[in-house]
Amino acid sequence: MPYGDRWRKMRRATHDNLNIREAQIYKPMQEEEASRLLSYFLRDPDDWEQHFRRTAASTAMGAIYGRPLVDSSTDAMVAHINELVHTLTRSATPGAHLVEVFPSMLYIPECFAKWKRDGKKLHKYWSTVLHDFTMEVQHKAQSGKSLPCLVANLLENSDKYDMSRHEIAWLAGMLVFAGSETVTTFLNF
Repeated sequence: MPYGDRWRKMRRATHDNLNIREAQIYKPMQEEEASRLLSYFLRDPDDWEQHFRRTAASTAMGAIYGRPLVDSSTDAMVAHINELVHTLTRSATPGAHLVEVFPSMLYIPECFAKWKRDGKKLHKYWSTVLHDFTMEVQHKAQSGKSLPCLVANLLENSDKYDMSRHEIAWLAGMLVFAGSETVTTFLNF
């Protein structure tokens, strides 16, 4: 995202909700995840990479959506997030698209540019998936069953942050992506 008003408002919302003071809310969840990670290591020490991946995803999803994981191999939300990670990683790889080499291709009409149509289709699909995750938090919050999380706070304070549901959904999805992938990569080294 280019630097600008939208970038600043999303950064502010992220910082306000994940700064060191606010992060104290998530400490019990992090401790539980650390204990769970150790128990997974004791049960199956050879699958350490998968244990790191599950722990990182669970911690990120708990903080963002208030929905920590128990078993990442059977969780549909994790399957969606992993698919999003794969899609974003593949499409963000330098040189993945010819338009990066020939910028004038940006002016090709959509009817002749399959990559434009594919991009719009993927954006629509992922917007729907991330919106559904956000609505799940909203429904839990309305019924009083929501755990403290970034999405619940953003929905409750959407006027303060001047964020649409679409922006909240994408910010949350990208934070889960960034949180789970960077932590997993770090732990694997």
